[in-house]
Formats: sequence, C-alpha cells, structure tokens
Amino acid sequence: MEGNFYMEQFAIGILSKKTIKKLNNEIWTQKWLQQNRSRWWIQTNKAKNVNWELTWKTVQPSEISSFTSSFEEASLRKFAFKLMNDELPTLSNILKRNPLLYKIEKRPFYQLEIENNIHVFTCPSQTNINPLENLRKQFIKIIVQQKNDILKENLKQYTADFVLRDQHLME
Repeated sequence: MEGNFYMEQFAIGILSKKTIKKLNNEIWTQKWLQQNRSRWWIQTNKAKNVNWELTWKTVQPSEISSFTSSFEEASLRKFAFKLMNDELPTLSNILKRNPLLYKIEKRPFYQLEIENNIHVFTCPSQTNINPLENLRKQFIKIIVQQKNDILKENLKQYTADFVLRDQHLME
C-alpha cells in the first residue's frame, strides 16, 4: 500500500507501508516521552541505562496483540507500571501529595526507614523475614537446577556417541 504524502499541498513523495508504520511509531514514542510520568527519568539520562526490551517484557507479559485478557494480568501490568514510575501509594508519595495531612515519611511501626518503592519489598516488620533473602534462595535454586540440566544434557551428548565394546570394562 503506497500513497502520496502531502505537506501544505506539496507532494513529498510516495511512502511505503513500512515507512508509514515507522513514522507512526516515532510519533507515538514522542507522545509517550512527553508524559509527565516519564520526564523525570528521561531528563536524568536514566533512559540510556535501561534495558528496554526486558522492561517491556516485564511490564507487558503477553503479546500486546493478544485478543485474550485476564483481570490478573491487567492487575500485574498496572502494578508494574506504578512500580516503574514510582506511583505506588507509599508514605513518601502520599507525603508529596498532601504534606499537611501526613507529617512523616518513615514507617509508623519502627520509624527507621523511609517507606518507598524498595521498602515495600524489603520490609521485614510483618514477618521478621527479609523477602530478598527468600528471593536469593530461589534464585540460587533456579541457577543450580539450570546448571544440572546443562550437565545432564552434556552427559547425554557425550554418551550418545559412546559404543560399549568391552562390557567387562564396566564391571
């Protein structure tokens, strides 16, 4: 599909469907970049250090063109966007919104740490267990399992070509 592109009644040229898609993608990207929620980290050059492909997969777990949707997935997506943009209702954010009502941004239980996005995941006050320690253990378990799977696959590969000629050597 091709068409003429006019700007102030002058034909600029014929644009291909691919070029039009790229142009529309760039327009939407610029609109997204101009949102207030994303300006603070774009202006601080944090955008250059972000792995955008991994970020998108984290925030959008299923294909965006998928026709099926679930409440759980929508809730996860909403939480991920709020976490990424520092919009969770933590004490530090509530204090910014209404400083007259909320006087302190430290946890009311023990007044030591500021409640922010990170504190939500690391606070041991309710269970006396650091959630990051549990994540570390799970991470180690996953790595060990993957290493075992790799070793098993290598062993299969090496033994598949092995022809046992002298069975008495195995006894």
